[in-house]
Amino acid sequence: MGIVLIRSIILYLAIILALRLMGKRQMGELQPTEFVITLLIAEVAAVPMQSNEIPMAYGLISIAVLVSLEVILSTVSLKFPALNELISGRPSIVVENGKICQREMERQRFTVSDLCEELRLQKVSRLSDVSYAVLETNGRLSVFLRPQAAPPTRGETGVVAPDDGVIRLAVSDGKVNERVLEALSMTREQLDRMLRERGQTVESTYYCSIDGKGNLVELMEKEGSD
Repeated sequence: MGIVLIRSIILYLAIILALRLMGKRQMGELQPTEFVITLLIAEVAAVPMQSNEIPMAYGLISIAVLVSLEVILSTVSLKFPALNELISGRPSIVVENGKICQREMERQRFTVSDLCEELRLQKVSRLSDVSYAVLETNGRLSVFLRPQAAPPTRGETGVVAPDDGVIRLAVSDGKVNERVLEALSMTREQLDRMLRERGQTVESTYYCSIDGKGNLVELMEKEGSD
């Protein structure tokens, strides 16, 4: 039992170290520790299922150890920022004042082609429109456009829309979300009345979204409900 505990801790630390050496792009949107937990739990859970000779308790203990390590490490990292920086790294500025930071790009093994691909995913077609670009610790790219390339805000144009709160799904996949109705202080009868005003019923509705003030935002009817 003790060997299983020690091996789990060693594997956990070894994979974190390997991921830090691999760089940010390999981690996708997960932090290093989260990615390690995902990999190890999947692997640990698969072993007892594939072999009846390995007690199920070993897999359960290993999973408990891994989850406990993640919880402990996250708690400690909150109190010691240096530890969090050591594990997760720091954001890397790859474009600064409109210029590509070539040394940082090389250090992160992040090519210009990679940069342009990430920019296209954020609907940015020209590098010249970018003021700053930051490669975050989870591998995602944060892009800040030049003032002349950024779209105007409502505040700048003088057209300010009222804040109607968070839009929630009152009906999703044809089912009423009772928690959403409770959060909106709305009854099932009020929802049905609102839908009937649009010529529908709860039973004929596929999805329905409502804002924080109880106003209907979007509505879609079930197929074949006519």
